[in-house]
Amino acid sequence: MNRFEWILGGLLVVLLVIVGGLAFMLWYRPAAPEMVIQPAEALLEGGQTALSALAAASNQAKVWQPDAQLLTATATWSAQDGRSYSSGAASWAFTYYSPGETAVAQISVVENTPSPPLVSQADIPLTPMDISGGWKIDSPQAVTQIMENGGADFLSNKSSTSISLSLNTVGGNGRMEWLVSLFDEQSEDFIAMRLDATSGEVLEIVQKP
Repeated sequence: MNRFEWILGGLLVVLLVIVGGLAFMLWYRPAAPEMVIQPAEALLEGGQTALSALAAASNQAKVWQPDAQLLTATATWSAQDGRSYSSGAASWAFTYYSPGETAVAQISVVENTPSPPLVSQADIPLTPMDISGGWKIDSPQAVTQIMENGGADFLSNKSSTSISLSLNTVGGNGRMEWLVSLFDEQSEDFIAMRLDATSGEVLEIVQKP
C-alpha cells in the first residue's frame, strides 16, 4: 500500500468517526416540549366559538349524509354589530363534503341551532379535514394571536373594521390553518394572519399599509 492509499484510508476513518458522532448526538438529543393549547370556553360574551358550534353542524351534516366530512368553517363580525372582536361570532358557516354523493352542503349555526343544509354538486373530488385530535386552536385563540401580532395596533387607528376567520386546509399537506383578517372598509387597509390550527404557530402575517 503506497503513501496515497494510506492517506485516503486515514481520511475515511476520520470521516466515519465524525458521522458516527453526529448520529449519536442526534439520537440522544432531547425532544422539544409539545405545545398544548386547551380548547376555548364554549361561549364568550354571548357568542359562539367555532368549536362550540361544530357539534350542532356535524349532527345536521350526518343527517344529510352519513359520510359527510368538514371542509371549512367561517365567520365574520364587527364591533359595529355590538360585539367585541374577541367575542364569539353570532353565527358560523360550515361546509361539508360527501365523497359518496360528490356533493357539498353549507350549514349555518346560530345560537346552537343549525340551518337546513344547502346542497350543491362538487365538480371534482375534494379533500376534507381530519379534525380528529388535530383541531386544537379554537376561534378566540386565533383572534388573540392576531391581536398580539399587530391587530390591536391596527384597530387603534380604524373605525369601521370587521374581523373574518376561516378554517381550512392548505395545498396537499392536509395541515389545518386559520386565516384571520381585519379589514377596514373606509381605508381598505387590512392585516391578515395564517395560523396552524393544531400547534398555534403563526405561519405568516401580511398587512396593508
